[in-house]
Amino acid sequence: MSPPAPFSEGSQPSTSASAPAAGGESPSLAPAAPSRRTWLGWLTVFILFFAVPLGILYEGYRIYSTSQSADAQDRLIQYYTRELTSLRNHVSNDRVLRQMFHSFRDSYVRSYTKPGKLPSLIANTLKELPATSTLILWDASGTIKIEGAPFPGGEALINLLRKGHARYAEGNNLQTSEAGEAFAKEAAPIVKSLEPILGKDFPLQALVLAPGTLIMGDDPANPCVLYWDLLKDQGTPLGGFLAVLPGRSIPETFGLAYVLPSDQAANPEFSNGFASMEDPTLFQAAFPGLEPLAKRFFNQYRLTLESPIIDKDWVFVVIPFSESSTVRLFSIFSIRRFRLDLETSTWHGLLLTLFLLAGGGMLFWQAYQRAHSTGLSIKIKLAGLFLLSMMLPLSLLVLLGLHYSLDRTKILTSEAGQRLARELKRLDDNIVEFHRLRTIQWQGLKDLPEVKALDRGQLSATGKALREKKLLERLYIVDASGTVLFDQDHLFGDPSRKAFAGELGRRALELAGLGRRSGIDLNAKDVLTRGFANRLAGQRGQLQQAIWPGTTTKVYLFVDLVHVDGPDGRPTKNQRALIVTMDKTALDREYLAEAIRNQVRRDPDLHFLALNRDDLTDTIPELRAVFKANLLPLISTVQIRDFSEAERVPDEDRSLLVALSQGRLIEDYLLGAHLDYNQVMESIDRMYSFIGIALILSILGSLTLVAILGRNFIHPISTLSFGTRAIASGDLTKTLPVEEKDELGELSQAFNNMTTRLRNRLTELTVLYHLTQKASTSHNQREVFDLAARHLKDHLGAFDCGTAWINEGEGKENLYLAENREAMLAGTIRKTVYEAIKKRHLHFGPFPTKDPGGVLGIPLFFEEKEFGGIYLLFRQSLSKGPQLNLTPDERSFIETLRHHLSLIIEKQRLFEQAITDGLTRLYVRRFFLATLEKELARARRYKTELCLLLLDIDHFKKFNDTYGHQVGDLVLRETAQRIIECIRAVDYPGRYGGEEMAVILPQTSLQDGLLVAERIRACVESAAYTHNDLRLSVTVSIGVTSVCGRHPTVEAFVEEVDKALYRAKAEGRNRVVMAEGLSVSAPTATPGPASPAEAYTPDGKLLAPPPTPPRKPPA
Repeated sequence: MSPPAPFSEGSQPSTSASAPAAGGESPSLAPAAPSRRTWLGWLTVFILFFAVPLGILYEGYRIYSTSQSADAQDRLIQYYTRELTSLRNHVSNDRVLRQMFHSFRDSYVRSYTKPGKLPSLIANTLKELPATSTLILWDASGTIKIEGAPFPGGEALINLLRKGHARYAEGNNLQTSEAGEAFAKEAAPIVKSLEPILGKDFPLQALVLAPGTLIMGDDPANPCVLYWDLLKDQGTPLGGFLAVLPGRSIPETFGLAYVLPSDQAANPEFSNGFASMEDPTLFQAAFPGLEPLAKRFFNQYRLTLESPIIDKDWVFVVIPFSESSTVRLFSIFSIRRFRLDLETSTWHGLLLTLFLLAGGGMLFWQAYQRAHSTGLSIKIKLAGLFLLSMMLPLSLLVLLGLHYSLDRTKILTSEAGQRLARELKRLDDNIVEFHRLRTIQWQGLKDLPEVKALDRGQLSATGKALREKKLLERLYIVDASGTVLFDQDHLFGDPSRKAFAGELGRRALELAGLGRRSGIDLNAKDVLTRGFANRLAGQRGQLQQAIWPGTTTKVYLFVDLVHVDGPDGRPTKNQRALIVTMDKTALDREYLAEAIRNQVRRDPDLHFLALNRDDLTDTIPELRAVFKANLLPLISTVQIRDFSEAERVPDEDRSLLVALSQGRLIEDYLLGAHLDYNQVMESIDRMYSFIGIALILSILGSLTLVAILGRNFIHPISTLSFGTRAIASGDLTKTLPVEEKDELGELSQAFNNMTTRLRNRLTELTVLYHLTQKASTSHNQREVFDLAARHLKDHLGAFDCGTAWINEGEGKENLYLAENREAMLAGTIRKTVYEAIKKRHLHFGPFPTKDPGGVLGIPLFFEEKEFGGIYLLFRQSLSKGPQLNLTPDERSFIETLRHHLSLIIEKQRLFEQAITDGLTRLYVRRFFLATLEKELARARRYKTELCLLLLDIDHFKKFNDTYGHQVGDLVLRETAQRIIECIRAVDYPGRYGGEEMAVILPQTSLQDGLLVAERIRACVESAAYTHNDLRLSVTVSIGVTSVCGRHPTVEAFVEEVDKALYRAKAEGRNRVVMAEGLSVSAPTATPGPASPAEAYTPDGKLLAPPPTPPRKPPA
């Protein structure tokens, strides 16, 4: 048996049932109305798994937007705080006054050739200065002019300034003790006379040495500020000016009041200003319109001392004007745009959330309606539930990740800032060790032979070598008289340095001798003398910071004593002073460069940088222009405080987390350190990646789970649903695949079994219908048997089939096969069918050859009546031990078909008994004539041919009279059998009367009718009629007629053929004669075994028919 076909069109012939007739369909049931519990369940799913996750996502978006807005506000507050600090640095009284005097100097020089403009320039300058200020000018010839408040003794002061500055310009060092004391004695009377204006102990010497600088007196009771400068036009002296400002007349907010009115950045949303904590009347804002609001905020600040103050759309930032001042600088600015941006962003997020909520609600409503109308597939339900069930945990994951990232960002930034602060402190502190090592190197200089022996040539070479190695800058050796024995100043062209070096060396030797004699502490002596040179000279063997007299250059200075060797090479009591100097900025730069290089090797992730306070373009290492520009706000912040919080600063291709600090020991530089911001936030980036991967994996996992469920659960259910719809439509050829051995697999297998049984039952019904129809339209049992055999062959997969009959009176041992088979095979078939009939059960017999197949015999019987059987030929054996390898459905099909076939045969047998002759099994005369009348009517209607044969056994009476009636019956029976063998299944043989027999040949022309008649005649003549040992010779005479386009009646048609039969008898019997009036041409077809057409003449007479080979009798 072949296995069931896959889920496709089956290999069985189509057995689809026809659709029910209109009106015959069973009415479908209307869907029940959804219950309250059902729609509450849908509503719960919608709220819990769609609305709530959307709300969580919206809350996360709102938190993120609020955080971004808050960060932007913080950055803006920091920016304005830095700008306010920068403003404080730029509006100090010293700075503003210097700017005013520099502007006056430049304007005076430009207007010098236009004397008419000078009075207004002087008047405007005095108007900007405090009311009691004095402006003294002199020209190149020394003519002095005093403007503003009276200044007694002004001319003497101007002459003293000019004289002192001229001496300094000539190379006299006024900072040495002799020169300084001489100048002080000369200036003492003038300074004494100016005490009412300048105050006591005014530093006149500093004023002389520093033109272009504000100098303030030390008398707290009568402070006074002086500023003087020389007027030159491209090197040509034009004179000079001196400004005298009584200190008490300069308010603390002088610079602020001067700068604020010209602040062009002030607008209705921003303004700087200042106010006093003690004097409510001291209040000024750059933009007057914001002054009432600023006063309200400042009153709040007075109560809380908290800054900044944020109130709705405004921020108020306050910083002290100075450490001990009661004046406060403030900035007031609007953050309304941040609020509007946040509200807009939040509103857009809310609109999007509501839109998605509405869209999701519509989809849910449509799904709900469809679920209760046409229904939703399980695939859609499961996919929807999985996607919805993912939304809640994923939204929570996103919200938690957002909270984590926001908090973690602050934590990481704080940790990185603390790390940067530690590293910056280490960078600043480690310069002490660097100084110690350099001090050790300089301490070793006194032990050099060239130093002790004062070998100037070798000292020059050694000094030059050390300078090239950047180990020192200047080297001096001084004796006790202050004479410089060796110096390198000729390398620098600055002779004033030599004088100070000599004085410093002399003081060092003096203090060394004094210390040995009195045993006093040199540090205490330095404090008592309060002299600059004494302080430096007293700290021998140590590295000290100092500003080189007469300049603003800071240097590191080292002073030590060298013992002089005698001629014999032994040390003497004579000593010399060794002085080494090094530019402080250069030494600090050397240390910073080395520390930055070492840091790169120590920790490649953290980098140092340094910026020169006086020249921010001077950086270590060289910084990119973009990064340097973005550092400016942070530089402003660190100038306010000692250390700045770590901030994110963009570079060209990355962002850096930078912290700056003021150097405690390296005060000339701003120290900085930075980390890659992305590396600092790497854990957050990884967390974002993990969240993203988790989201993707969750989605992929859910989709995979949906796919697995779809394959293992939904697909089989869909397939089963498709199969049920196919059955409902009448298609029973579908076979479901059984993919898994689970409940669905069992259900699919049960469905396949059901469809197989339904298909088998339908096949049974179809076969029975065809058999019944055939039995009702044909009275030929052979046709019915052949049809049943073919159906069984197709259903059971046999390769051939046939029928076997029991001849009445001969017993079931002598079966007659309806088909011609090879003798050995025919024997096997008869034996197998015989066993089946004998057992009244299916029987399988193997082939007599070595072929694996065999014969299946199916008995046909009704009650005690046995008719024969059907046999099927198989290529494979059906025998499985004592049992047959047939399924119950196949057995049921065979049994049902056999039973109904037996009923049909029995009914046909009874019917044939009524319409056939019992002896010859030919139709009786009455049925024959009725059939002839029908066939004549059909021939007339469809204009077809029809032939009628009438034959008579020659000398039949002789057989009865000679051999008896038994032999006569034998002749009649065998002749009838010969007729049946020579005609078609659609032809009608009948016993017309006595020994006369007739045959109706539908749709047969006259020519073909003559051939059939001749075949019958020759077959009868050649047949062996035996009875016991008696062999009989039988012949027949045949008359033939045809309608030939005519419309004869039954009587006329029978009369024609009867006359043709008598003519054949009259002409000598054993021949075929055509009815009179008919003619034939050459035959065109042969309905059965053919004889040569040339055996007939045009009038239908036989012409010497060829001999016909003898025919074997039927088995």
